[in-house]
Amino acid sequence: MGVGSVPGGISGAMNKYIIWGYSTNQHLLIDADNKTLKQAIWLGRFVQNTWPVGDCLVLKSSERKEDFIYFYNAEDNVFGIAHVRPESYHLVFDAIIGWSEIKRIIYELVEMGIISREFYEFRLWRNDLTLRISGKVCDNGKVCAPPRPVAYLEVSYGYKRGGIEMYVNTLQALLNGKTYIPPVPVQCR
Repeated sequence: MGVGSVPGGISGAMNKYIIWGYSTNQHLLIDADNKTLKQAIWLGRFVQNTWPVGDCLVLKSSERKEDFIYFYNAEDNVFGIAHVRPESYHLVFDAIIGWSEIKRIIYELVEMGIISREFYEFRLWRNDLTLRISGKVCDNGKVCAPPRPVAYLEVSYGYKRGGIEMYVNTLQALLNGKTYIPPVPVQCR
């Protein structure tokens, strides 16, 4: 699909059975499934404080069905129930860092157990990262909305900007039914 591009243009209403994605090998994207917003923000801050990835746009990508955690005592009797509602988030980092740095960061996140090894190997095979930018048919058969911003995490250090702008422009083009022609990607080493 290319950096920040929407293939073949988009006209008219989106088909609910077609899932559109944003792909890049220029800036870091993380798909944080089954997390709370607090966990997604913690992950974004951890990555920002560990690597020079720039600002982070946190988007809510979907909701899951409600779930409960049951607490058992030593006799296997339930003594408490906690209501949880796991959701999924996308983390879009702004710094244009290039594919070699992205691979290094993802590898380290795999080694820490934050990202699965299968995800890492598939991304190596594809040579890019992809996040869904369209709606989709959810588990309950309803159409879930496209990802929506819920937090923006700024950093104080300087960096080469552009990743969030490419992502947002592509997302807006999809939602507005317009073809988006991406800017010439900046090559970083």
